Amino acid sequence: MKECPKCRNEEPDEVSICSRCGNVLGQHVVQRDATRTLSGISPDDIMVSLEGVQPPPRDQEKFGDDVQFSLFLVDHDHVFKLGGKEEYTLGRVTEGQAVLPDVDLSSYEAYAQGVSRQHATMKILHNQIVVIDLNSSNGTRVNGQKIIPHVEYPVREGDIVALGKLRLQVIIP
Repeated sequence: MKECPKCRNEEPDEVSICSRCGNVLGQHVVQRDATRTLSGISPDDIMVSLEGVQPPPRDQEKFGDDVQFSLFLVDHDHVFKLGGKEEYTLGRVTEGQAVLPDVDLSSYEAYAQGVSRQHATMKILHNQIVVIDLNSSNGTRVNGQKIIPHVEYPVREGDIVALGKLRLQVIIP
């Protein structure tokens, strides 16, 4: 067995990628500073403003039958429609990354906003949507409250989920 230097997960010797965090095991170890830590700010000190957050106009026809929920990227006026799966990983992509997020936020200043490569997971569990922080560098907040990594937190229609400083609003059709 070998231990992932990033998350300390135990993996069999023949495995080259950590199943928990996606880190490449062996000589190609991704350094902890791969996510931009917001300058001079502790993750506990990040304040996410909820002022002025308005959901996009509701157009039920745009959702379609397979959309289970959507995420409205507040500061970029973009909607990610999510359907067909029970679990979605949110993060950003960097060159050579072995495990890619389901929702790639790279195009939306994710690095500058403090979003980790594998930042959080949102999943449908017992007819509700939950968010789980994946031990991200800058934390995840639900309606301004920081959540504990690897703990499921239920979210509802209109809730604001902040990955670092990047704000997403939950929309349930």
